[in-house]
Amino acid sequence: HHALADEFVLLDNFYCNGVLSADGHSWVTEGNVTPYLERSFGGFKRSYTFGDDPLTYSSSGFIWDQILAKGLSFRNYGEFDDAKYSPSASYNEILKDWREKTGKIKRKQEIGVERVKRYSCPDYPGWNMSIPDVLRADVFLKEFKEFDAGGGLPNFITIYLPNDHTSGTGVGNPTPRALVADNYLSLGQIVEAISNSRYWARSCIFVIEDDPQNGFDHVDGHRSICLAISPYTKRGAVVSQFYNQTSVVHTIHRIFGIAATNQLTALAPVMTDCFQAEPD
Repeated sequence: HHALADEFVLLDNFYCNGVLSADGHSWVTEGNVTPYLERSFGGFKRSYTFGDDPLTYSSSGFIWDQILAKGLSFRNYGEFDDAKYSPSASYNEILKDWREKTGKIKRKQEIGVERVKRYSCPDYPGWNMSIPDVLRADVFLKEFKEFDAGGGLPNFITIYLPNDHTSGTGVGNPTPRALVADNYLSLGQIVEAISNSRYWARSCIFVIEDDPQNGFDHVDGHRSICLAISPYTKRGAVVSQFYNQTSVVHTIHRIFGIAATNQLTALAPVMTDCFQAEPD
């Protein structure tokens, strides 16, 4: 993460729109949050929503709905999937099974939004802190290698790498340092593959969190991480312009020539200060 921020743009005035994961995924995927979800805080009686409660979906739709309506293609890797394993296994057991390619531990995908499920990689696991991010990256990279060789890479891709969340100091779990290292390595592998592929010249990778949720720093508790990685991204630049998650959504809309679908994304500043006219 640090190397990518140093190489491309370091955004020191970037913020999440929400408070935690339940509304964070709505902000990231919809650029909006429903009044119902805002009023659920403190209770979450139906669910701690992760693509499993229709009352939390905005009428303006998800970002992939707009991509598909434009006639473009979409592939999802992990978003809205509550991954389950059979038999139940620990992080170390799953890591060992993956490294040794024994295939003893079977994975089940559970995605509550039918349209997302239809466009999702069935082998890619979503939320489950027992699953190493390097396993997730391996699944994506196998498909990406096929796209790089034969063409047909989807126009818009979402990739879910949750292990920078960490499991704290829970007994039997990897340390936070190990999980963050796992997350860094997997992201690096993905960026490395894309940047050495036939698609790099026309690619843009945004890296954001659903929420930071790690306490206040000297600026604000909503201040968060964002990386913008592409041949058109400025190199070695610090960008202090105010941006947030809806800025990322609005910028993606502009890249694909899609009109902003609600007032919140339409008003969000486009991330023009991150980019230059000539590719490097």
